[in-house]
Amino acid sequence: AMIVGGGEGGGEEEEEEVVVVGGVKRREKRGKKGRKKRRKRRTLYVCGQPHFKLHPSFFDRAVVEILRKDDTAHIVLIKDGLDDITERTAERIGYAISHSTQLSKKTPGVNITMHGRFKNRVHIVRRRSRVDFLRLMAAADVVLDTFPFGGGVTTLEALSVGAPVVTLPDPRFLRGRLTQHYIRYLGDKSLERALVVDSTTMVEEWRALVKNTLKEEEHRDDDVPPEELGTLVGDKYIVQYARQCVSAAKATKNKKLRARIVGAKRKIFEDDGAVLEGASWIMSAAKLHS
Repeated sequence: AMIVGGGEGGGEEEEEEVVVVGGVKRREKRGKKGRKKRRKRRTLYVCGQPHFKLHPSFFDRAVVEILRKDDTAHIVLIKDGLDDITERTAERIGYAISHSTQLSKKTPGVNITMHGRFKNRVHIVRRRSRVDFLRLMAAADVVLDTFPFGGGVTTLEALSVGAPVVTLPDPRFLRGRLTQHYIRYLGDKSLERALVVDSTTMVEEWRALVKNTLKEEEHRDDDVPPEELGTLVGDKYIVQYARQCVSAAKATKNKKLRARIVGAKRKIFEDDGAVLEGASWIMSAAKLHS
């Protein structure tokens, strides 16, 4: 059974129902206090975002690519507030997994299914309190950001416990660049290179694709409707996103990324600039009405 939340050597915890994508529902009993069990190394890739942010053309493909690149990878999601939404997510990702293939090493030119390798490696766990949510973030080797609607508060919570968050920024909309901004605000260029996928040429690629695929009388090439953006993510960005997730997970094993985040996070959480600016605005507004 895979242990999520609490980290290694955690205290006594209750049973938890887990939806295992590509497998069956089951209950997994977690270890008791003081009891050491030898477990095969598992790398936890945790996404704490609500399910409406899990865009199928990006997230499902990214999950498959991470599982393909890291044989120790386990993807952990949190249940949606509505059970039917959780079930749809599980079915959707299960479908992506069951239809994933790669070239056979033994028989050149032949595609083989990856379902057997990926089975029971995507887990949807119960919703939890804020404290337990932070414990889950702290237990993650890597936290997965979403695209095109990225994290905000969730990213801040992950960084507050030193968890590396890998992001693919949306160059067009602020909603997809908040995680990039937070990481950049840490002031560590090496962190930014490790955790932020370079998407500077994405807009030009979108426009070229739109010109070829959408009728000009319906959509202008510089006015792509937001609902279309997620479907225009090129494979190279998803592959690079997965590559940086796996790379960040390996770095986390040596505690290098996490140590740098912990050392720099005060720049975000102890910066009173926004508070002072807000106070200044309130005082200015008060003078106008006095």
